[in-house]
Amino acid sequence: MRKIFASIFNFIAKTIAALFAGLAVLTGILIFLLLGVKHVLLNSETYKRALVENGVYEQLPALIAEQFSLVEEFIADPCKANPLGCSIDGASPELQACLMDILGEDAYVEIGSGKRNPTETELQDAQPCLDQFSRASRPQSESGPPDERHSPSPQSDSDPQPAYLKNLSSEHWQALILHLLPPQDLQEMTEATLDQLSAYLNGETDTVKMPLVKLKARLTGQAGQDFILKLVNAQPPCTEEQKEQINSSDFGAEGQPPVVCAATGETLEKLSQELQRQLSEAVSEIPKEATLVKPPSSSDPASGSGPLGSDPQAALQKVNTALNLSPLLPLTFLLLTALFGVRSLKGWLRWWGVPILITGFILLSVGIAAIPAFEWAWVEFAIPEFPAMFSESNLIPLGHDLAHSVVRSFAAWVSLRAAFISVAALSALISYRFVKMRSQSPTKDAAQETPSN
Repeated sequence: MRKIFASIFNFIAKTIAALFAGLAVLTGILIFLLLGVKHVLLNSETYKRALVENGVYEQLPALIAEQFSLVEEFIADPCKANPLGCSIDGASPELQACLMDILGEDAYVEIGSGKRNPTETELQDAQPCLDQFSRASRPQSESGPPDERHSPSPQSDSDPQPAYLKNLSSEHWQALILHLLPPQDLQEMTEATLDQLSAYLNGETDTVKMPLVKLKARLTGQAGQDFILKLVNAQPPCTEEQKEQINSSDFGAEGQPPVVCAATGETLEKLSQELQRQLSEAVSEIPKEATLVKPPSSSDPASGSGPLGSDPQAALQKVNTALNLSPLLPLTFLLLTALFGVRSLKGWLRWWGVPILITGFILLSVGIAAIPAFEWAWVEFAIPEFPAMFSESNLIPLGHDLAHSVVRSFAAWVSLRAAFISVAALSALISYRFVKMRSQSPTKDAAQETPSN
């Protein structure tokens, strides 16, 4: 009877030990990945390295200039890139039904919402519907040739963009941006901001600021004068009327964009002085630091009402403290496993070695699969979310390369530590087999010697 009860209690103890071992595996995997997020994805060094490796600071002026050109083209003719999408917008029920039947519901929604441009086949398939229903569904205010309906309206007085900025080509924008923000200065500003953001996420500071001191210095120094000269030379030559206006110091009403044209001689000198004065006034209003994340204000209850509570810094400190102490949770489950399942050194090596080995193998699999999973997610989820106007932009490949570098760093961090854990656990299991063989060998020797006695 005692043996029966002992067997029952032994079975219950081992079952509980196996349960705690499983919990140790699950919590170990989860906490290990969270620590990877903290030490890699929330670490400024990861992004500093990714930005340098992919040459972002050298490419950024050209990318910004490219986006300016794309936005200007879209504003000038929003239907140029996706004429079928413009036809879907505000279409009659008959045209909507025809297009949905021809294109399919998914394609109809994607093209109509601007998520992607139609293919040549889709344009050809949709043309009969447009020929049949678009004229009847077109509002009276839009009746007329397509070129007239979609042609950009002339610039009004309320247009916020000055005329001289519209004269800048993509190459001009690139030269101006590169002149104001050379790669070295841009890198220093970005890395300082990343360090502050990392400190904020670690609960070490309650604000994030971007330093603008070097930008202000360049704008007010010789670089600012060179910037004005480049801006002036990018404009069309001055007309006689503009020359007279500049020479008479008539630069328009206060607050209005000045007259800017490619001047020479005394006209250029007067124009440069006026532009330098306006630039200096504008720069004086630029702070030394741009606040990206404001600290919570005690006088404004709404400023601290976010998901982190009334004191984000205290909440972040608690989160980081919890993450630092989180490895104690799987360790606790391993200790409970030992309490219910371990009765010897051999048992300890087995009951700890197996769950740790499983944890290491799963984490190693996660690290190996991280890059293929990222590539699949980028194609399936990221690319379809980009607006159609940016489909040919170099910004998308650069974004992919940056994200790939970050994921690769995370995968390397996980894989390296998972491999170390797996090797340690495998060594423990090999030691278990060695101890088991050593413990069984005297018994076998004794059994062999008994007949001779």
